[in-house]
Order: sequence, then structure tokens, then C-alpha cells
Amino acid sequence: MIKPNILVVCGRNKIRSRTAEYLFKNDVRFNIRSVGLSSNSERKICEKDIEWANLILVMENKHKLRIIDTYKGIKYPKIFVLDIKDRY
Repeated sequence: MIKPNILVVCGRNKIRSRTAEYLFKNDVRFNIRSVGLSSNSERKICEKDIEWANLILVMENKHKLRIIDTYKGIKYPKIFVLDIKDRY
């Protein structure tokens, strides 16, 4: 069975997306990777991340809109908004 690749995205890849990656990194059902959208991110999103992903989970709708706006020229998978606000 081929495991799906899940990309988790937040603003800076400091708390929300990194926490999701940490919590699910050993789950045998899928591969997971976290990235941020900001240039100050620990790991900044790039085209290869999007091409790797079978599903993208974003924390806020503005993250989805930014991915769609920034990566217009490539095909990306379904993007699902988790609606987890940055309260940290």
C-alpha cells in the first residue's frame, strides 16, 4: 500500500504545523511534512513540497489563498483548511 503524503502549513512553521508533524510523524498510515509561508519560517514552503503532497492541510484560509496565489503555474492537491488560529 502506498502511503499518502500530507503537507501541513502555517505562517512560520514554528508552533502549529510543526506540532502536527511531531504528533503524527510516526503514524504508519501516511508521511507528513510541515512548512511555513513566511520568509522567516524554519522550513519555508517550496514548489517541491507541493509536488510531493497528496493533501495540503493549512491552519487558516489566508494560508490557502496565499498558496493558490503564489503557485499559480503548478498543479496542487486538495487544500483543506483546519481553521486553527495563531494564538501564540
